[in-house]
Amino acid sequence: MNVRPEIIVLDSAQASELSAMTFPAYRHLLNLQPQCRHLIEPDLRVIQPVVLAAIAFGQPVAMALLELPTDAHSRPEILYYSSPSSRADTVSRPIYWRRSSNIYFAVGIASFLRST
Repeated sequence: MNVRPEIIVLDSAQASELSAMTFPAYRHLLNLQPQCRHLIEPDLRVIQPVVLAAIAFGQPVAMALLELPTDAHSRPEILYYSSPSSRADTVSRPIYWRRSSNIYFAVGIASFLRST
């Protein structure tokens, strides 16, 4: 079934609930405070994290972690993740989500950036 997921911008409490979708190296960004991208590696760029989630059937199926630079010389980066259940269960969470969620995230991200 091809149902368009709802894309929402999350606050820090909501983003923290999706920590299982991210790699441990990026989980500190889910508090949405300006900070260094990596805590261990020598990447000293300060970024402003923003988290968007794709909600389908009442459940988060994917998320995008935007790393907005705080300086004018860096470019934003986007990391995409899908829920562990959608990666493992292609019956209840069709492969469609993995292919199409990036398109929907692109639209959601563009809308978010235009509104800020």
